Amino acid sequence: MDFNRVPPEGAGLAVLDFNENTDLELNDFDFGVLDHWNVDHAGVAPGSQEFHAGVDDTSVDLTQMRQGLTKVWTDSPWRWHPKPADTCYGEQSNLPVSAGDTTSPAFQESKRRLDRVVKDKLEPSGRDRILAIVLSTCRNNAVLTRVASSFPTVEVMDALIHIYLASHACQVSGWIHFGSFSMKAQWPEWLAVVAAAGAILAPVQTLRKFGFALQEAVRVTLPTRVGGRRSLWSRQGSKA
Repeated sequence: MDFNRVPPEGAGLAVLDFNENTDLELNDFDFGVLDHWNVDHAGVAPGSQEFHAGVDDTSVDLTQMRQGLTKVWTDSPWRWHPKPADTCYGEQSNLPVSAGDTTSPAFQESKRRLDRVVKDKLEPSGRDRILAIVLSTCRNNAVLTRVASSFPTVEVMDALIHIYLASHACQVSGWIHFGSFSMKAQWPEWLAVVAAAGAILAPVQTLRKFGFALQEAVRVTLPTRVGGRRSLWSRQGSKA
């Protein structure tokens, strides 16, 4: 193959020209680079100085560096130190939501501008099942009564669910198939988690706190739900 061949005139653009005229012979510079990276059997590059393990005045003090990194980690303002009072029931005070927060102009404006991606609406029975999950985590009757009397209405819970569904539709990678989605077929735990995610995206601080508290309530009850189904399957398997 002639690497120095010049295309004839009028041959058009060199669309398929893959640099056939490139000189593939190595020059002195190429051999110098190869000699620099060519390591001999002793593990020392030709012309380079041998490496002596040791610490001199210009080396980094690794001990001091480790101590500095440890101090940055221990003094970090984002590090959470759990205390005996920090339990899974610490968020229950944020579960009651006043009517003033749900009727605030910011939340009403977000509901008005909400683009619903599905036609399904949360039914009152769905809201009651979510409330039952929350009430099962209340530790005393005082908290239970307060949560039951100030839990968001079905309209508010429906809006929170659709806030998350709308945000999920804008994501590049989604896990909800809206074509076959049916709100009636979802578990109450699923509805509660989605409502919590929508509340966290709400423009009202009280609703955001409510979202974290609702998320914590579902986290506490999920092991019971999964464990109960496993025991049911085991009993059915033993009868078969």
